[in-house]
Amino acid sequence: MFRQYWISPDRHRLLVERYCMLRDLLADAHAELRRGGPGLMVLGSHKQVKFHPAMVEIRQLSAELRALEVELALTPSSASKAGVPLGDPGPTLADLDRMAEEAAAEDDPRDPLGLLRVIEGGGAS
Repeated sequence: MFRQYWISPDRHRLLVERYCMLRDLLADAHAELRRGGPGLMVLGSHKQVKFHPAMVEIRQLSAELRALEVELALTPSSASKAGVPLGDPGPTLADLDRMAEEAAAEDDPRDPLGLLRVIEGGGAS
């Protein structure tokens, strides 16, 4: 996905791959948290209240992603310090996620007419 929108030196390839992998894991953790019910807290094995395990993962993944964002000059401050030229803003991560979801929905073999997007998404996009 990033190859289409972002050209990075090959020496950054491992960092970019790690960043993408962590973003996927973070999305999975958020989905798990949403499936887990209405709250961020769960009962532990001894009936104590504790954070949902996905919440712990989200906090750890977020910290690691923030560090990689600085390393890869993805934040405005780190980009400025790295001398990344300012230009027209590219697509945001939310835009890229939306485009990827739309592309995946278009390729869904169960849905040749694109009707699932209307049913599942609550409206046509």
